Amino acid sequence: MPSRGTRPEDSSVLIPTDNSTPHKEDLSSKIKEQKIVVDELSNLKKNRKVYRQQQNSNIFFLADRTEMLSESKTFIAEEKTMPTTFNREGNKQKNKCEIPSEEFSKDVAAAAADSPNKHVSVPDRITGRAGLKELQAVSPSRIWNFVEINVSMEELQKLRRTRICHLIRPLDTVLDDSIGCAVWFASRGIGWLVAQEGVKSYQSNAKVVLTGIGADEQLAGYSRHRVRFQSHGLEGLNKEIMMELG
Repeated sequence: MPSRGTRPEDSSVLIPTDNSTPHKEDLSSKIKEQKIVVDELSNLKKNRKVYRQQQNSNIFFLADRTEMLSESKTFIAEEKTMPTTFNREGNKQKNKCEIPSEEFSKDVAAAAADSPNKHVSVPDRITGRAGLKELQAVSPSRIWNFVEINVSMEELQKLRRTRICHLIRPLDTVLDDSIGCAVWFASRGIGWLVAQEGVKSYQSNAKVVLTGIGADEQLAGYSRHRVRFQSHGLEGLNKEIMMELG
């Protein structure tokens, strides 16, 4: 595990980058470690810098403290709700998933009954709204349907256990689980349509979903790519992208 400490010249915090899912016996210690990271970042003075250590190397990159804090908190929350069906032997995993309950089969639209007035301001939602504005500016004559899909923790946990875990391959890490769940709920197409005249319940009739997964790696969409470009130029950025695609 990369070391974490302070730099004497600016008392900055060094944060390890490995948030991969550990084995069961290491999970408790991993959560404790992330809690320490959260505590350090929460109490760090605003003018201090945070550095992210490149995995399996002694190279450090300047990181965004807010982003790092959010990642650590998310890791802790997801590990605590991690389904126990995770198993590297996919043929065994199916037997550990429960049969879908009929209450969800009767009326899938009921999943959108949550209040549309609840504002979800997670980073991807904010980015999505910004993307909508750009699309509207590029093609103002076209109708763009921006559907917000809000999922409660209770609904996520139950559908993850009864339905989604049957469908995700591989299902080895937190990332496999979180991306799989997000794609499943998006594919269901039930949410709230945000339009100029207001917000109304919506269910898509689309038969095809284009997710755009991999676009950030191909088109340098992460903040680490900006840091890489600033510190190593275009050549360094290209090497970073080639490494990720490889």
